Amino acid sequence: MANEDLMEEQMLCHLCIGDDYLKREIKLNGALGVCSCCGEELEGYTFEELADIVERVFETHFCRTADQPHSWQLTLLADKESDYEWEREGTPVIALIADLVGISEESAQIIQSILEERHSDFESAAMGEETEFSDESYYEERRVDDRAWQSEWLALEHSLKNENRFFNSSAEHVLGNIFKGIFKIQASSGKSVIVDAGPDTEFNTVCRARVCQSDEEIKRAISYPDREIGPPPSRLATAGRMNAQGISVFYGAQNVDTAIAEVRPPVGSQVVVAFFEIIRPLKLLNLDALSSIVEKGSVFDPQFAGRLEKAAFLSTLCKRLARPVMPNEQSFEYLPTQCVADFLAGAHKPALDGIMFPSAQKPNSGMNIVLFHKSARVEERIVPDGATIEASTYTLYDEEYEREYSVVERLPNLQKSKGEREVSQVLPWISDYSEEQRGGDTREVSLRILLESICVQVIKSVSVTAKEFSVSRFEYEGLESYMDF
Repeated sequence: MANEDLMEEQMLCHLCIGDDYLKREIKLNGALGVCSCCGEELEGYTFEELADIVERVFETHFCRTADQPHSWQLTLLADKESDYEWEREGTPVIALIADLVGISEESAQIIQSILEERHSDFESAAMGEETEFSDESYYEERRVDDRAWQSEWLALEHSLKNENRFFNSSAEHVLGNIFKGIFKIQASSGKSVIVDAGPDTEFNTVCRARVCQSDEEIKRAISYPDREIGPPPSRLATAGRMNAQGISVFYGAQNVDTAIAEVRPPVGSQVVVAFFEIIRPLKLLNLDALSSIVEKGSVFDPQFAGRLEKAAFLSTLCKRLARPVMPNEQSFEYLPTQCVADFLAGAHKPALDGIMFPSAQKPNSGMNIVLFHKSARVEERIVPDGATIEASTYTLYDEEYEREYSVVERLPNLQKSKGEREVSQVLPWISDYSEEQRGGDTREVSLRILLESICVQVIKSVSVTAKEFSVSRFEYEGLESYMDF
């Protein structure tokens, strides 16, 4: 073992360091000297300087494991019928230092000896107690602490619900920190948490369902599907998880089952379902992918711990934003999620077009998709001027009516020349949802309804999945007994 004076004089050059971040730092800031490992005269750090860095890394990222069994482990060890064998958790300190820095165990032992000397304690040594960086100590990674991020989120929720709902600068600041760099974050699968949707992508359609409780509603929906199945105009838009009242967004799902489950249809109702084609490139935030993000880096990077804490918080964000909310609490509990949607749609740069998140009504079956107002415009159907549309929900067979859905479009002026018909087909279909009544819609069209996909689902029954909990009941006499309980 080298003595203390020799330790102070010895050094390692940047080429003999395995960790890339530390290697770059040493090359940039190290002093010229002869490396005790390779013998070359290069930029390097002394073992004392390396010990300082390793000590800070251990304080931030690692903790020493117990060197003796816990009480329950001692009980198992004392049980003659138990085959339990106790093994200390973690990694031996010298091996861990060597692995982190990327050096030999001989060099790691020098660093360990310096640190052991710093943390040695006469009384502990006399009692045989292990101290930090003892040569027989073991260490394991600390649990990432995201309490600061959780605290900021709770403060944001409180502010939106109780203090300032509009022009909330603190909410913008918190959300700006949370979603900063979101386009660069990678999930464990290696894919970005930002999903490309639209032409030439795997995600080019989205399903939407609408509950109809009368035949008249169904007839309107299948007659004018672009406007009746698509999102409502702003004046009719009610508040939802990702939109305030009066802001029209597109709520959809990846598949039919999820879309139907999300609208919660009562038994006996009819649900009209249709797929919409995404006709231009869109960027969607996949909240579910945040639960498996991977933050790569070096423990020697001072900012790495902060990135780990943020990643730990983001992994819980999907549950916060997608958790079920009781109907009587929606107007209050949806405020944070509505704020997030508004921020991502406008204030966040670059802005996103929508959000994907797991369905609370149909777990493990598909994702919900919300397209923000700016990306929720459906292409209007173009039909000849003067066309009439008739819809039917029943057909007469053998003097009995059977449920059957059909739409007949009668096109006028079929005797016109081919050129005249082509001119008439570009005229807009005047309806209650005309451009004039909307006050002029300047949004770019994002969706086109696929007429062949329209179908009607008649709800015959509703299935409920529940987890049963028994109720315990206790009886006590007198206040004192109850308080003791």
